[in-house]
Amino acid sequence: MARHRRGFCRSVACSTARIAWPHHARPCQRRHADYNTQIRLPHPARHEELWRADAIYDVIGVLGWNYMPVVRGRGSAIFLHLARPGFTPTEGCIALEQRDLLRVLADGLSAIEVLA
Repeated sequence: MARHRRGFCRSVACSTARIAWPHHARPCQRRHADYNTQIRLPHPARHEELWRADAIYDVIGVLGWNYMPVVRGRGSAIFLHLARPGFTPTEGCIALEQRDLLRVLADGLSAIEVLA
């Protein structure tokens, strides 16, 4: 898979991307004040790093689930990101092959309905 410039979108419909650097992460510790927001490392909360060796977050969108405002106990953010080889399960996100993810973003994907 060709490597792309790492971009981090606030929503799938974003027109500009922010770069995810090795010091970017998202806390997954529900009781922490920064839960479900982007943080800089080092950080005391348990977190998921956005800069990963497996490159699944090289193209990423944050879907609007439990984001702005964050409601504790409603679940973590749901990402739209690159699939792992063999489509191994995500931790609740939506994953597509690189060509498909780039295509739907280029076609103007503006919404995904998340049923909970």
